[in-house]
Amino acid sequence: MKFGKTLQLNAVPAWEQHYLAYKKLKQFIKSLDPAATDDRTDQNAGSHPSIGLPEFSKRVLAEFQRCSAFLDSKMAGASAMWEKLSADLAAAESLERGSDGRRHRHASLLLELKEYLSTVIQPLENFSHFNAEGIRKILKKFRKQKGSTIQFQPDHFVQHFIDAREQCIAWKSKIRDAIQRLQSAPDMPVPGASDLPLIPPPGVSLE
Repeated sequence: MKFGKTLQLNAVPAWEQHYLAYKKLKQFIKSLDPAATDDRTDQNAGSHPSIGLPEFSKRVLAEFQRCSAFLDSKMAGASAMWEKLSADLAAAESLERGSDGRRHRHASLLLELKEYLSTVIQPLENFSHFNAEGIRKILKKFRKQKGSTIQFQPDHFVQHFIDAREQCIAWKSKIRDAIQRLQSAPDMPVPGASDLPLIPPPGVSLE
């Protein structure tokens, strides 16, 4: 499956418009090919390297700035949320063992952590991965067609998204560790336990 289709199928729906405009960049590269007279995105781009190279550089830079601005904003929010959850976890540990307050706080934090993982960290990991791949592939495609180096250091662009993905993976590991600790805590309530009838162990009377 081609990358453009893979990106379309795997993009986080709510963030779809913030991903790299891979298809448009690909169409622009195609328009630089003198043999590609049909389906041109930019008729003024022409086939001359002196025109195509600066324009392509400008478009890739604009896409990087647009995508990275969205990513940086979401990463800052995710970092603030993790700091708050970490503080809440530490506060919950200071509560009296076996107390209702501790059990209820553990149950609440368990739900918060799972939601944070599924609605914040995993989408950010997805966004970072596919934008890094998109930039890498579009630069490779341009070099292959034009046989040229572009006017800026593209590795910085790709690395920015790779670094964000690695941070998401690190957060994910910490979140899963926290979830495991909460689930294995001896005073963690069993879901729905309050609705179950109290059954004494064999040989023990409740009277």
